[in-house]
Amino acid sequence: MVDSHPLVSVIVPIYNVEKYIERCVRSIFEQTYKNLEIIFVNDCTLDSSMDILKNVLEDYPNRWRQTKIIGHLQNRGLAAARLTGLRSATGDYILNCDSDDYLNKNMLFSMVELAEKEHADITICDFFCVYSDCICQISTNPSLEPMECMRQVLTGEVHSSLSNKLIRHSLYTDHDIYPIEGLNMREDLSVMYRLMFFAQKLAYIPQGFYYYDLGNPNSYTSVKMSLSHQINAMHLIEQMDEFRELHVMDHSSNRAFRYFKSGIMASIALYGDLAYFKQSRTYFQDVVLCDIIGRPNMSEVMKVAGVFLYLRFFTPLSVLRFVRKLKHRK
Repeated sequence: MVDSHPLVSVIVPIYNVEKYIERCVRSIFEQTYKNLEIIFVNDCTLDSSMDILKNVLEDYPNRWRQTKIIGHLQNRGLAAARLTGLRSATGDYILNCDSDDYLNKNMLFSMVELAEKEHADITICDFFCVYSDCICQISTNPSLEPMECMRQVLTGEVHSSLSNKLIRHSLYTDHDIYPIEGLNMREDLSVMYRLMFFAQKLAYIPQGFYYYDLGNPNSYTSVKMSLSHQINAMHLIEQMDEFRELHVMDHSSNRAFRYFKSGIMASIALYGDLAYFKQSRTYFQDVVLCDIIGRPNMSEVMKVAGVFLYLRFFTPLSVLRFVRKLKHRK
């Protein structure tokens, strides 16, 4: 008998998550929504994550036929694992789930119901940040106008994560939007701003369904601003500039892209490799001082650092970085 409900493809990259994978897998298998295609991509994990996954799968025989396990021949990174999952997905909707996170059991039922009711290309829910000593709910509260929501994603006012968003599969395929292999930091953002640009309808459910664990030291998102992170940021900016050349943007959208760049610039100023920044300064040539000062959702100390770097006030910037390091050592 064919299920009349839309098929949802859940994509889960796996790499060195043996502490977290069982919780993640059970939260997917125990979804009250039944019509799932669950795709696990083994990115050559070095630990026992895959053994744990297979053991847990034994407890859910009703999910066996819905589960695909795909293995990479070599470690290729988060973006490549997401790409592999997306290329093999056949669902009407896509949900990306990081293997150190977990879902409320009613997440997919509620989100599919709303997506179908609103005919939404992207359906967004609230999420929880899970710390070692507490769990905090984050209210997303996005604009339901796609271009405005794209701007909010670029400025950080709306979290760029793919994981709290149910996305119509055709939005990816119709516009050739795929993760870029090798771009493993801010990978979600590199996909999300493009999806938002082409989306026709958004929907929002103000309920926390996704649990975003911030306790994994191996997570890409745990890195503040390493050199590899900085290099990835330059690749992302290059991609954004190419996208802007191909598509007409209004003034507020172009400003949002500059706001994004100013945030990268401020992060480099406070935490990054200044020598590498000097080599790649041309990426920021369209950023003006008011972009740094006026950027939403950025702390005052970050703005000060960004201004110092913009004005090439390297001595006061060095003092500020030194003071920040001292504070973090205490």
